[in-house]
Amino acid sequence: MKNIKNWAARQKPAVLFVIVLLAVFLIGCCATFFIEKGSVEDRKAEADYLAQIQAGKIEYVVSDQLYSARTVAVLLQESGGVIRNYEEKMRLIDTDPHFRNVALAPDGIITDIYPLKGNEAALGHDLFNDPDRNFDAVHAKEARVMSIAGPYELKQGGLGVVGRAPVFLKDGEGEESFWGFVCVTLEFPYSLEQADLGGLEQMGMAYELWNIEPENGEKQVFMSSEASLKGDEIVRTVDLSNAQWYLSITPAGGWLDKKELAICLAVSLIISILIATVFQCFWNLERQRRQLQVMSLTDPLTGLPNRRALFLRLEWRLKNCDYLSHQLALCYMDLNGFKQINDTLGHEAGDVLLVGVAQRLHRLIAQHDDLSRIGGDEFVFLIEYENAVEIEEIKRNVGNVMSEPFLLNEQNVSITISVGISCYPCDGKSADMLLRSADESMYQMKQKQKDRL
Repeated sequence: MKNIKNWAARQKPAVLFVIVLLAVFLIGCCATFFIEKGSVEDRKAEADYLAQIQAGKIEYVVSDQLYSARTVAVLLQESGGVIRNYEEKMRLIDTDPHFRNVALAPDGIITDIYPLKGNEAALGHDLFNDPDRNFDAVHAKEARVMSIAGPYELKQGGLGVVGRAPVFLKDGEGEESFWGFVCVTLEFPYSLEQADLGGLEQMGMAYELWNIEPENGEKQVFMSSEASLKGDEIVRTVDLSNAQWYLSITPAGGWLDKKELAICLAVSLIISILIATVFQCFWNLERQRRQLQVMSLTDPLTGLPNRRALFLRLEWRLKNCDYLSHQLALCYMDLNGFKQINDTLGHEAGDVLLVGVAQRLHRLIAQHDDLSRIGGDEFVFLIEYENAVEIEEIKRNVGNVMSEPFLLNEQNVSITISVGISCYPCDGKSADMLLRSADESMYQMKQKQKDRL
């Protein structure tokens, strides 16, 4: 977590905003994907239910309309293959507005048809010798079940679905023989109006009603919606006696709801922008807090820790010394004659001198020691030591590093520095006591230098 914060602190606000925005938006897109995936599965389940209901409606409507073929077949069986007053009896059966005709086909040849008007071309049609029709005729005869064929072009014109009920008559010995067919033709596609396929379109679904041609195995679509299928369709079987039709449906606009997807993505984008904005505000506040924290602990001129930072660091070093049994020295340094330099060369030269002193002291002190500027020309550093010899060496090194002149306003200016040292724990056990003791030691050294002068 610390590494992430440090990395974030080095980035520009705009870059962080874009990174957070993209990251959150990517998460939102993934969530949208899974939500839409579940929605698609729900839509497919609903579509499958609709297709099942609609297939059942088609089965019922077609079977109900072709039931009259079975009625006529029973009449033929009971009358020995002859129906007297044929047209009158067929008129009673012809109650469906989509009923095209009912025909008798002894030995597979149509000899009677009702109504005759408009269906004359079908008379004499030999079902067994017609290459386009004999497959269904043979199947119906051999299977002894009603055969449903079509929809296809009729001999008398128009499109129709034909149901052929085979009729078998018994002779005196009870043996059955094939008499022929009762054929019922329905207008297509009008005969499916009661199945209400248009209701699917009103519900926003696209559909196709189709079958497989038994002769060539090709798909034949004979009824469809204005909108085309969008792929991955739901298919339900429509079982019609010997025949099978298939109902395929999909949403007219596809399984993916583009409007819902757009809304989800828009919401994800808005949330991403809000989160990125909040993150950027938080990051800016955190950066300002860190800057203020650094400013509160840093001397603005030299960049060294200030008095407050010194006390915080000193308290920590004292506790560390107690724990590790180390000895700690506090060196208090004050420039001699600094006021005179400010008065004669100006405050800018004085600032240059303070920066130069800070740089020299910083190079002198090891990395594990702490250097601070606590006042105008006062510097303090902390150093761990093992014996008194090291303390004296510190004083000499500080004096030596300050003996070289400084270039101020194109003039070489030499200064001296007074150093006072206090040791923990003999000169004090708190930060205040150590600082006060070192200050007194430095003042005594300054007085001795003045007395020598």
